[in-house]
Amino acid sequence: MGACDISFTIGKKATKTEILDNFKKVQARDHEYNGHQEGYSGDFQTVDGVECHLDKLFTSHREAMDYCLSVAEKWSSVIAVYYVQLDLTKSKTQVNLEKRIDKLQKQLNNLAIFTTKNKYTKCSQCGSKFSIAHMRYKQCPLCGNSLKTATELKRSSRIAETIDKLKARVDILSKEAREKAMKKNGEKNVKTLVAGWGAC
Repeated sequence: MGACDISFTIGKKATKTEILDNFKKVQARDHEYNGHQEGYSGDFQTVDGVECHLDKLFTSHREAMDYCLSVAEKWSSVIAVYYVQLDLTKSKTQVNLEKRIDKLQKQLNNLAIFTTKNKYTKCSQCGSKFSIAHMRYKQCPLCGNSLKTATELKRSSRIAETIDKLKARVDILSKEAREKAMKKNGEKNVKTLVAGWGAC
């Protein structure tokens, strides 16, 4: 059997008691609507309880959901967290950096694709010879070795290094924007998300 994500939201910063009360009500509702179905109803009947991770405050429903699903386990408890839906507007600098990253990523991807007019290529690792007409990517299908030229390998390495540096700058700007928005918002409009995995 599989698992499906399950969740409900409480429209305020709920206490642990309120979270548990709401969880029991949702379980009762699921039992009424779906029946027991031998433990595979894909709803809150299939989890044991709630773990409250209330020391964190997430900046969006999506961020909160991703955290809950990464921590929760099937047949175990769902996770309760607090979140606010902040408007994290990107700065002009961040937008430009992300455009550069996209452009460089396309260049990196193109370097991995055969565009040469040569009919054949040979793997320097295992010595196998291949017809380029039947290949798209510059990777040996037998040993997995790269079929890029030495120049292409150096260029790919430089581009990948630049992308990593730009992503690090974007991460810093994102963190600064998040901290600024959190400071401005404070504790306003905090909601509670309860989410995890249901067996189905």
